[in-house]
Amino acid sequence: MSKQVVKCLASFGFCSDPEQSKCKNFNSALSNVTQTLHKQPTNLTFHNLCNKQQLPTGTRHLLGLNLRFCLTPNSLNENIKKAMLKMAYSIQTHYHLKNTSASTEANYIPQIYLRNKNWNPLPVPIQIEDQLTVFEKSLKKERDSLIKKYGRINLSNLTSIQASALKKLRNNNQLVIKPTDKNLGPAVMDKDTYVTQVFKEHLHTSDYHILTQPEALSKLQQLKDYLKNLIADNQGSLSPAELTYFNRGLKNQHRIPLFYRLPKVHKTQCLSAPWSAQQTAC
Repeated sequence: MSKQVVKCLASFGFCSDPEQSKCKNFNSALSNVTQTLHKQPTNLTFHNLCNKQQLPTGTRHLLGLNLRFCLTPNSLNENIKKAMLKMAYSIQTHYHLKNTSASTEANYIPQIYLRNKNWNPLPVPIQIEDQLTVFEKSLKKERDSLIKKYGRINLSNLTSIQASALKKLRNNNQLVIKPTDKNLGPAVMDKDTYVTQVFKEHLHTSDYHILTQPEALSKLQQLKDYLKNLIADNQGSLSPAELTYFNRGLKNQHRIPLFYRLPKVHKTQCLSAPWSAQQTAC
């Protein structure tokens, strides 16, 4: 099988035979595509709530896979060095904990443990380091062998139509894709409609009011000072593990929580957009 044929099959799922008529090639391609579709999930759940934006072809077959669907990379050229550094750090940490018995102390509470970002484990014995080096070389050798064998083949688990829809959705900043309330599948909305509904139904109410940046920073600092005083006044009631958790947590930089809204497709007012007719076309 030539490289051109392999590339064509990987990209489109079928390849034409120049010695056959257009009719025979069409029937053959249709048969192959039908077989491919049988392998795709059939219980696709997707809600198109757009009024303005036209969704690309294949959106339903892409988002219907659910937002938790794991995409496989197109190639095998993964960063082994980065993975090995994480693996070596984990092994060194476990070795340190085992030899110091830190993981068995009564004051260690896994549920509230925060890693000290400034701490690095000590080097492990040379025998373990040598085994890590041998393992890394074996991984690279196996990767090179697989790249040589499958390097020219598209290994993605998406069809060409799904991949095209994914690219177009990523490049469209006028759309919002969110999971729905009650876990009823992904929904796509016009961005301006989504923002308007968030402000109208939630933010522009008596429950919220706008703060200036200095006001917001002041309130955050007041909360941090209050927590520090609360911890200091109750040190005698807290275990060493709890004190460590609070002290490390207060030093970390935390991202301010984001406000978001889940479309309620199970309610009739959310379905006022003509999405049902558009869904079948996408």
